[in-house]
Amino acid sequence: MRALLVIDVQNDIVSVGDFKEELSLMENVIKDFKGSNSPVIFMRHLDDAEDSPLYRESVGSELHSSLKDYAD
Repeated sequence: MRALLVIDVQNDIVSVGDFKEELSLMENVIKDFKGSNSPVIFMRHLDDAEDSPLYRESVGSELHSSLKDYAD
């Protein structure tokens, strides 16, 4: 069995630059995996410090909206 692991595609990380092309390329790869019934697993970096942009309960730590619906 094969699976795709997508790491740290979170709101606050993606917001620091122009990642439209990269997000589009990732979406194409994800669609290929989904098309072959292979799981797509997303990993998030979470911090416990409330002042962190990746604080576990912040919007910044959530998966980016363009890809989050693909997560298994």
